[in-house]
Amino acid sequence: MIIIIGVMDNRMREFIKNHKFHDKIVVAYKICNIKHIKAPCEVIIPFGYIMNNDLISNTYIQFYELLLTLDIKKIYYYNEYNIDRLKTLALEFNVEVVKKYNE
Repeated sequence: MIIIIGVMDNRMREFIKNHKFHDKIVVAYKICNIKHIKAPCEVIIPFGYIMNNDLISNTYIQFYELLLTLDIKKIYYYNEYNIDRLKTLALEFNVEVVKKYNE
């Protein structure tokens, strides 16, 4: 399963269309939309970044809570802002961090 973090807008629709995902995908901007998922998953953060308060920009999702709640195997990121914080938190949970999603 792939969880894409962000708001479903035209830019997100274009992102999904361009990547032609083969797995089941969920787009979420609030933790309550995804906290029930128990299956292992990969997380993509295409347009957001980790802010200093650990929130993912333009969402209501706190990055640390995301790591605590889901069984995340990989995180794909696109924005370099605060990347050290993202990598540090991911390392605590043994989650692989990868620059950009490639099929």
